[in-house]
Amino acid sequence: MGTAEAENDAVFQHESRYSIHTITADKLLERRLSFGSRALDAFTNGGIPLFPITEIAGEAGVGKTQLLMTLALSALIPPDLGGLGSGCLYISTEGRVPLARMKTFSQENDCFKDHLGEAALEHIFVEDGISDANALWILIRERVPQFLASGLVKLVVIDSIASLFRGEFTGGPGAMQDRNDWFFGLASMMKRLSCEYDAYFVVANQVSFDPHLGKVKPALGLAWSSCVNQRLLLEFADPPCEMGAFLAPSHSNIENMTTKRRGRRRKLSVVFSPSLPCGVIYDSCFVESGGLTAQGYFEDAEPSQSPLIASVLTCSHESSETEAPSEPESM
Repeated sequence: MGTAEAENDAVFQHESRYSIHTITADKLLERRLSFGSRALDAFTNGGIPLFPITEIAGEAGVGKTQLLMTLALSALIPPDLGGLGSGCLYISTEGRVPLARMKTFSQENDCFKDHLGEAALEHIFVEDGISDANALWILIRERVPQFLASGLVKLVVIDSIASLFRGEFTGGPGAMQDRNDWFFGLASMMKRLSCEYDAYFVVANQVSFDPHLGKVKPALGLAWSSCVNQRLLLEFADPPCEMGAFLAPSHSNIENMTTKRRGRRRKLSVVFSPSLPCGVIYDSCFVESGGLTAQGYFEDAEPSQSPLIASVLTCSHESSETEAPSEPESM
């Protein structure tokens, strides 16, 4: 009996360290983080819904980092304007963060330039030396809680999760199980920190081509998919041949492809989310000097211009029947 009581006391002491944030259901549904685009915010009823772990997937060069940097800046603006009123910790696993580009966003984006001063980047904390899964684990276990406890940060961005895991765990079913255990452990830590500090994680993921579906799908398989609360997919809306995919990789061709890629049309979709129906949010997005924008949108436009919102307005009774699509395990 004494041993059981001691164990119960230990559990109580462990749980009592965590603060409990009680909020009414209507306020929870209203929680949004601005996309940094009035059009995308209008089409999603205020921005991206806030959940412990949000994933943004997309192929290389589609604009994931641009969108992540925009969300990092959105966190700085006041909550009544679609922000969190706090800073952001930006974790990069793919080299240096393009901070000059982020500064341009803060100065030229209409959602930011009137609310963020010259010192906006002083509230963006960067960790860009993460090169393996173990370093990310230590960072989330030890350093991230310190940032969150300080009150300086309420958003944590990881750009990206896939680069650390796609090639690190190879060698058969045992390695796959080890990788899945890492996913579950990382997600558990992130969700616990989200609950304890009322903070949020946004994670970038890569994609792979599924020949059976004939299209790309987010990487890392079902194990990681089950760890995230919602998933958005950013894709090119134009055929790949339009950017010269079959040209020889000469310097002039690469420069030409890069220029064409910047001008290509994107589409942003919801794969699954507790608050948004699955479907295309908007299919005419472009990366411009102020970040990701929805072209063709005007201040007096109706949200029904979005294919997603239009389908919700006309077929709202069907949204409750939508389920997250299943996907086979992949490396």
